[in-house]
Amino acid sequence: MLRKVVETAWPATNSPNVPIFKRFQTAWEKIDKSKYKIGIEDENIKTTLIEIKNEKVIFLDNQLKLNHSRDDYKELLVLCKIFLGAVPSSEVKFRAPGAMHHARWLSKALYSFKMYMFRSEFKMRPSEISSLRQICCFLTLFYVEASFEAPCAIKAPNNDLELFKKLLKYKQMQPKIAAAALEKLSLHLLYLHKELVCLALFDSNVTREQKLKIVNSIKSNKSFDIKGKRPQITQGSFDTLAKREICDFASENVANMFETFRDSRNDIVFIVITTRSSRVGASQQAGLERCSLEHTSSQRAQRTLQLSQTLTRA
Repeated sequence: MLRKVVETAWPATNSPNVPIFKRFQTAWEKIDKSKYKIGIEDENIKTTLIEIKNEKVIFLDNQLKLNHSRDDYKELLVLCKIFLGAVPSSEVKFRAPGAMHHARWLSKALYSFKMYMFRSEFKMRPSEISSLRQICCFLTLFYVEASFEAPCAIKAPNNDLELFKKLLKYKQMQPKIAAAALEKLSLHLLYLHKELVCLALFDSNVTREQKLKIVNSIKSNKSFDIKGKRPQITQGSFDTLAKREICDFASENVANMFETFRDSRNDIVFIVITTRSSRVGASQQAGLERCSLEHTSSQRAQRTLQLSQTLTRA
């Protein structure tokens, strides 16, 4: 999704070696690191981000308390926080621009934040600054939080649906950027599958009322989907999708998911939800722990890549 957005905002970045990134890397030593400008000094960005600034800073702070498998993940969090003006100037530090990988678009996110914040120190055309502004806003509004939340499978159904709705709303402000992101996201809504959507039952961000609606949908909604087939979302159905709730995606097929996580010791499904009690039973807690350990496929791929790189260096 990030690649599609960056190429839409700035078509010139669609190559393994982007000349302006190389030029910025070369100029880095001569740049006065104290003369950075935070994002919200720009009135256009301030208008876009001011309402969600505190919410984003809380998320960034919570993520920075965790250990991350790569230094560039932490750097992305720090840069986003600096961009929002939430880091005291005495504590601001910038790492030198690193290697650029066409297959790894995170490096271009790091470059975008740095180049925009040093726009007064690094010579760029107005059109280039405008492109960077769009990219940095997208990173701050959507991408950073979505990418760090993505590894948690139990949050995926609700997070994907809410991100889709937010991007549809964002089309009113940035139609091209939002359309590019929606196009990519619509191809990766696997967790809105009628089986996998039941993972939302374990998501603490999903209200109890919504969870009860999911249970009712499991009991009443018939489904003729082929097992394992991901939802087909076309551009013509985007507005319709925005009106749906997470419970609308559940059906009796969710029993297949429960069968996968059946408790082998006593042969019972691990989740029980009632309207009378909010207490978590032993089997439900066991299921929650099991689901919490599940990671999305992208996280598994990232770990495999990291392991292979380690073995290659050994």
